[in-house]
Amino acid sequence: MIKTHYRPEMAPVERVGFSQSPQKPKFMMDWLKKNNLSKYFEIEENWNPFDKEDFYLAHSNEYVNNFFTGIEPDASSNGLIWNIDFAKSVR
Repeated sequence: MIKTHYRPEMAPVERVGFSQSPQKPKFMMDWLKKNNLSKYFEIEENWNPFDKEDFYLAHSNEYVNNFFTGIEPDASSNGLIWNIDFAKSVR
């Protein structure tokens, strides 16, 4: 069994631009089920997402605060459009 951490909110419901990257966690879970491979994975859903403060380890306070509150230009990049579901999915 491969222990895998996944929660549905990892993939935002609303599209956030042309990129499919934010949907990759959901695509992977769907693919495993479709190909009858999910039996090899122990899906752990009972874990806490990162706190906003955890992101300060890798990014400036300004960038993190801007991203999580939707302030441009930090709130979107690489063609991704900010929305609250997208911000939550990053956590």
